[in-house]
Amino acid sequence: MSQRRARVALVGPGDQNNLGLGYLAAVLGRAGHAVDVIDSNRDDREVIGELREIRPDLIGFSLIFQFHMSRLGAMVGRVRDAMPRVHLTVGGHFPSLRPQELLEHIPQLDSIVRFEGELTLLDLTDRVVAGQDWTTTPGIAYRSGREVVLAPLRELIPDLDSIPYPVRKRSTYSILGRSADTLIGSRGCARRCSFCSIHTFYRSSPGLAVRFREPRAVVEEMRHLHVDSGVEVFLFQDDNFPLSGRRGRSWVDQFLTSMRKAGLYGRVLFKINCRVDDVEDSLFESLRDAGLFLVYLGIESGTPAGLKLFHKQVTVDQVHRAAATLRALDLAFNYGYMLVHPATTLDSLRQDLRFLAELTAPGDVAVSFCRMIPYAGTPIREQLETQGRLTGDIENPSYALLSPQVERFHARLHSLAGPWLSDGLSQELNYAHTEVRVLRRLHLPIPEEEVDAYHDRLKELTRESNGSLLRTVTELIDEAEGAVGDSRVHQVSIRSAVSGMQSQVQAHREGFISQYADVILGGMEGG
Repeated sequence: MSQRRARVALVGPGDQNNLGLGYLAAVLGRAGHAVDVIDSNRDDREVIGELREIRPDLIGFSLIFQFHMSRLGAMVGRVRDAMPRVHLTVGGHFPSLRPQELLEHIPQLDSIVRFEGELTLLDLTDRVVAGQDWTTTPGIAYRSGREVVLAPLRELIPDLDSIPYPVRKRSTYSILGRSADTLIGSRGCARRCSFCSIHTFYRSSPGLAVRFREPRAVVEEMRHLHVDSGVEVFLFQDDNFPLSGRRGRSWVDQFLTSMRKAGLYGRVLFKINCRVDDVEDSLFESLRDAGLFLVYLGIESGTPAGLKLFHKQVTVDQVHRAAATLRALDLAFNYGYMLVHPATTLDSLRQDLRFLAELTAPGDVAVSFCRMIPYAGTPIREQLETQGRLTGDIENPSYALLSPQVERFHARLHSLAGPWLSDGLSQELNYAHTEVRVLRRLHLPIPEEEVDAYHDRLKELTRESNGSLLRTVTELIDEAEGAVGDSRVHQVSIRSAVSGMQSQVQAHREGFISQYADVILGGMEGG
């Protein structure tokens, strides 16, 4: 521990509870330092005003994705002007993987905490507050004149349960009035998907890239949050929930046993992220009975060529089987899907749309997709750079598509499909479907036929939305291919149509929720 207590401010997005900052704050706090976690999703003047009041010795900023770099640079510049003597550092995926570029872009930074940051930030803080030479801290990067110095990397933390519970503010996120909060059961990912930087991030440092917490420790944290903070819905943030192979199956068995012993089995709900090849009937039936209600699947592509490009190591049939299994167990699922990527052709787009139409045909999940981004540290970015196809800049990397026709298609896709995507209609529909699964698990005195009727109408609205989005994208493909003359796809009419569908969804949901509001807010019954 340092000779005196430091005051540290950690600045980053405050959506839900930021586990990364929470763990950093917990480790610093255990060492005796005073820590303030500040939400960066506010006006810079508010953030700087709060920092002035705190008067920290060190400020740590969080930067996960590079497209937030300009915002961070502007904030760091203002903080440096206001507080010229404070040590400014930053951590996250992009700073860890591209320290030279970041320090060139934001020269006001003193250092970068690279990769897993808890012990490195503590070491750095101790040295800064003691007036020692902080440049010898393992795991950091810093500027020395015109050069960027990369210190030797620190070993990954072998025992995740040696870290105290993350510092949390009381959660303001809820589902149907049930308080929700985030946690993890593991760190790292054993797979090597070509578009993802997770495996690069964890394999760059010495030590085991994938580490599981003890199942009983995870359940004890859940019990603590449930009893002390009233949390009833747990959102696991693991890159992949511990499911794969013998080790994963053993972990789940111990997790379920611990849930029973803690009295949480069937009394709380939880959501996980996983791969499609981890979805298996009996395993997920056990998880469902314990409280699993929502699964996020990293599907990414519905074509053999796309799955090969992304190195997913699964088949299209496996994707369909996973979806069918979850539906048979009445588990909600959402998914990731990259419609536009470096190998996109008009033919692959049509294959993707056929897959999405089949995947979403039951109307219990909305069509959703995005464009693949070539993130730093990913194999696909390196491939694009080798091919001379990488475009854009450090903050907004992009790539040349394979043909002028696909470029024409993509030029119009974002504005025309936008009303459905991101925070649009598809997300609203998926949230409403998630609520239905939660509602069915609450064992509330609402007639089952009423819930069924509500859900059936929601599915009708979802099928209508899905059909409209898929037709719009199909017409854009036809237009790009030259199969039609004048454009039949008009932004104004699309926005009007989507707005009308949104109004129907909102009215249907609000009508049902308000009808049974007293019952829904009455509380979750015991298991």
